[in-house]
Amino acid sequence: MTQYDHLLGYIPDLSSRRILDLGSGYGSFLIEATKRGIRTCGIERSSGFIDAAKESAKLAGVLIDIRSGMAESIPFDDQSFDFVNVCEVIEHVDDPDKVLSEMYRVLDVGGMAYVSVPNRYCCLLYTSPSPRD
Repeated sequence: MTQYDHLLGYIPDLSSRRILDLGSGYGSFLIEATKRGIRTCGIERSSGFIDAAKESAKLAGVLIDIRSGMAESIPFDDQSFDFVNVCEVIEHVDDPDKVLSEMYRVLDVGGMAYVSVPNRYCCLLYTSPSPRD
């Protein structure tokens, strides 16, 4: 199941919303939405991820709208979107409070946001044993 399909379970009218994907990474959400004919815009701070996302989109046969930017300073006007997707991103930003404030600023009245973070128990820490004397 894709992230887009997951969200449709909660937001049946997602395809009719103006969508911002904040922290687009390799562009999988943008590609999936674009394949379905949904106009979605992505913001990503890493130029390497932007290049990789555009290449993945090209291989998938779609053209995505992904722009360089920071979550703490979203380069759009107030009330520009009806939905903001922030999947596994907010734990990587310098100022989470500023990101939340910016999300609120760009959301239109009645807009919604999805924010997910990894479960702190999802990963195990392994330390190799010390060499013996």
